[in-house]
Amino acid sequence: MTSSEIQFLAAYLADGNLKTSKTVQFNVSRNDKKLRLEAMGPRTSYVRKTLYGKNKVLATNYTFTPPNNFNSWLDSPKSLSWKTALSWTKEQRQLFIDTYRFFDGYTRKTNGQTITTTSQHTIDILQALLYLNRYRVSSTREPNDFDGIATKDLL
Repeated sequence: MTSSEIQFLAAYLADGNLKTSKTVQFNVSRNDKKLRLEAMGPRTSYVRKTLYGKNKVLATNYTFTPPNNFNSWLDSPKSLSWKTALSWTKEQRQLFIDTYRFFDGYTRKTNGQTITTTSQHTIDILQALLYLNRYRVSSTREPNDFDGIATKDLL
């Protein structure tokens, strides 16, 4: 897999939707996410007419044609295959982790970062990738039943 394919896959798993087998869609309101998606070369984009999110800003919709091998990297929509994840080098794992964290994570005020997901399968794969790249990992379940993974570099 190329670096751009790994970044696209991580962005999709964090924030994308599979509309058809040939269309992946993103709706984002954060400017940094918009810039990152624009750099990936969307097929189309448009600003939605309705306000989005807690900050009530206009979201932008991006549509992509996924890479040719896209479906072979997944067990099902939004479910990365173990075969794909475990085939990556340390650098590829790190690129996936960093990109996923960019789209669906944040840095805490104290030490460490948090990656969030509602998928137990994604949590399991992220934990394995983080462990293989020598991160200390803990998993927590928030009161709103929203799953998250907190990570901290091993020193």
